[in-house]
Amino acid sequence: MVADFLIHAASHYGTSLTVTSYAKVNLSLIITGRRSDGYHELHSHVVFCHVGDRLTFTPTPDKDVTLYVSGAFGAPLRPHAHDNVIMKVALALQDRTDTPRGALIHLQKMLPLASGIGGGSGDAAQTLRMLNWLWDCQWNHTMLAELGGEFGADIPVCVHGASCVMHGIGDKLSPLEPEHRVQGWLVLVTPPVEVPTAHIFAVLPTSLYDRDPSDTYDLCQMHDPCMMHNDLEEVALEYYPIIAPILAELRHHPHTVTARLSGSGATCFALCIGRNDAQSLADYMQIRFPDAWVRYGVIL
Repeated sequence: MVADFLIHAASHYGTSLTVTSYAKVNLSLIITGRRSDGYHELHSHVVFCHVGDRLTFTPTPDKDVTLYVSGAFGAPLRPHAHDNVIMKVALALQDRTDTPRGALIHLQKMLPLASGIGGGSGDAAQTLRMLNWLWDCQWNHTMLAELGGEFGADIPVCVHGASCVMHGIGDKLSPLEPEHRVQGWLVLVTPPVEVPTAHIFAVLPTSLYDRDPSDTYDLCQMHDPCMMHNDLEEVALEYYPIIAPILAELRHHPHTVTARLSGSGATCFALCIGRNDAQSLADYMQIRFPDAWVRYGVIL
């Protein structure tokens, strides 16, 4: 029914635009401090994987913005579509550019919720980018990222949409030149559990803040993916033990170069050299953990 409605809308208002919101993977995540306002300073090597949600935008001549949600993980979002971060950033962009136009937005939610791969943030970032173009707002990426940052710390990096190092609370980005980017294929495995990021940050051990500055600096300088580290991993494994066997299986598989938790989880990733290795590992993990969400894709 949603598809039929959008097809009708596209024929009435104009051509629709469909894009993919790619999964964001934190190859590393180092806590570098905690601010007085409670936010955490961090250093994270971020890449994007060719797996994601699908968003279709149809511009309308009136100012109404409407979100429809479908897809494998869409059901929990449908009752709250009006309060989704997609709606929040769309209305904020509309208000601040004073555009007279609106949009019909269809989200095909294919990435698991609260899983540490930036699904909601990526959807919001693509909404800003696509509506900026469809509404002819003529904002640059810096302006879009600043607006997105008001609604989520990971939205700016998703607006950027390419391999980079993220600093501060996620608002400072250092793009990586092609020769310095990690290459390969990622296998993503998410157990059937949602991990609230706020909870993981709230229970981090105080020892992370008492770490010697030189030790923190050394961790941040590790560019070899096999040597990278995630400060959130130990805490996530303690509170969500369902993650542990998945991570252990990935690390012991012969096709895995390295494996780690992405962000606060629950998604675990394994880095593989080629597509065949990634596909073989993904097939194995799906058999080994039939209730898990398993996908593989090339690093963009």
